[in-house]
Amino acid sequence: MVFYFCLVIVAVGFFIFLQRLMAPGIDFSPYRDDISVVESRMNFQTNDAGPWVNVVVVLTNKSNIAWKDMQMDLRFYNTSGTLIDATEHWGRGVIYPKGEMALRIKDQPSHGLAEYDSYKIFVRSARDARAHF
Repeated sequence: MVFYFCLVIVAVGFFIFLQRLMAPGIDFSPYRDDISVVESRMNFQTNDAGPWVNVVVVLTNKSNIAWKDMQMDLRFYNTSGTLIDATEHWGRGVIYPKGEMALRIKDQPSHGLAEYDSYKIFVRSARDARAHF
């Protein structure tokens, strides 16, 4: 009887462990506006692989939740405000509660570098840093 009781306790503990392991964590949607761009700068680079557009970004997290794997949408505009290029970037680090994170988004341009006048950055999604998968 004691053996079966211990077996049930181990089985319940294992199922709780699996549930926590597979839990997706907190939904990012209500917290989307809590991650914002504090500072950013666009610069250009040319090397043997061709021209590159680099955007250096500092993000801040105003929430009390640590987020990871942030998906960012970066849109480039010309001098007349027309959208000329876009790229998606996955920030692989963790931005801690009330903290900051710096990263660089690098993309090969689809237009001449002189056409790139301005840009906008949007944080589209992120995952709870406590989620395992």
